[in-house]
Amino acid sequence: MDELIHIKKVESEVSDTIENARKNAEKGFNKAKSMRDSRIQEMSEKANTEMNMEIENAKKKAEKEADEILKSIDPELKEIEKKGSKNIDKAVNIVIDEFLSIK
Repeated sequence: MDELIHIKKVESEVSDTIENARKNAEKGFNKAKSMRDSRIQEMSEKANTEMNMEIENAKKKAEKEADEILKSIDPELKEIEKKGSKNIDKAVNIVIDEFLSIK
């Protein structure tokens, strides 16, 4: 009979040990999952920050290049505007002269 009691006691201890191991494994799994999720979040935020910096740098570079292009063609545009203004004045004078000569 003592053997039966001993077997029951060992079974209970084994059952408790298995349950504790299961709980510890579950805790470890949950902790690892939480750490993984946290790491993924951190990496995502870092990637977004880096991407935004790259976009901002590219935007600044493009704006600088656009300014340089505009500066380089500005004298040409002013010359075109000047010639266009003179040509409009000439065209208006020609039309007025034509109307005045119709009498």
